[in-house]
Amino acid sequence: MKNVLVTGGTGFVGEKIVAMLNARMDIGNVYVTTRNANINGKKNGKVTYCLWDPLSENTPDIPLSEIHSVINLMGENIASGRWSEERKKRIYNSRIIGTKNLISFLNKEATSLESFISTSAIGIYEPNTNELIDENTPVDQDSWLASVCIDWEKTLDELQRGRKVILRVGVVLDGNGGAIEKMKIPFLMGVGGILGDGKQFMSWIHRDDLSELYITSIFDENFSGVYNAVAPEPVTNTSFTKILGSVINRPTIFPVPSFVLKTLFGDMSSVLLDGHRVIPQRLKEMNYRFHYPHLTLALEEIF
Repeated sequence: MKNVLVTGGTGFVGEKIVAMLNARMDIGNVYVTTRNANINGKKNGKVTYCLWDPLSENTPDIPLSEIHSVINLMGENIASGRWSEERKKRIYNSRIIGTKNLISFLNKEATSLESFISTSAIGIYEPNTNELIDENTPVDQDSWLASVCIDWEKTLDELQRGRKVILRVGVVLDGNGGAIEKMKIPFLMGVGGILGDGKQFMSWIHRDDLSELYITSIFDENFSGVYNAVAPEPVTNTSFTKILGSVINRPTIFPVPSFVLKTLFGDMSSVLLDGHRVIPQRLKEMNYRFHYPHLTLALEEIF
């Protein structure tokens, strides 16, 4: 029975992971850090919510010596608003400073730690090349988002024990949050359409597959190092739009020009307009099985 610590466990992906951990017979206690004082100490089955500010120097009130695995999802949502300089600072610090603080505590107290599963993003790669990107592709040295991912991944160099896994996550699809929640209303109303020129690639993954990948990484000791956490078939934004329209039986004839997105979102529009044609090469080599390898399957499950 493994005891697991989850940071960011109340977020879009974390919530699903925590629910899956709670249902497993081979999991002992699950501790979820939270900055919400209203749920501090709340218990739900195996899950206990523990108040902790990742940017503070206060040790989380968790029996770290009993933790076998960590799933690290901490970080402010990058796609919830314009990237002001203040917001960029919060996005960076919530990931890099927060993870460094956590690792410092683990090095001192987590004597039973076996694995640390951390998060990154496919934004670490150079965008809009249209070349296939695998885990051996060089990272981008120019963009701000890539620099955040690079520094976040480097924090694991300081971890002194346990197997280290980094999942570079693509666009996460599910009906209860993430990208689909933002776009489904206009699409269902028949006013959805391609973004920009529609040529940018979308490397996506269903939330169920991503959550299972985190948990598999805890138990499968063959997992080590960096993995692209995306489904095997990236699609262009145009293809995504057409498939979504077909699944929900709605027209997709109202494109959103690039200049409109840049005016609305500033630098954050790069999340929508920059494409990465990423494949999960290392997972393919492990014969890893996705429940939703094809976009049509994923969207049919969601809708």
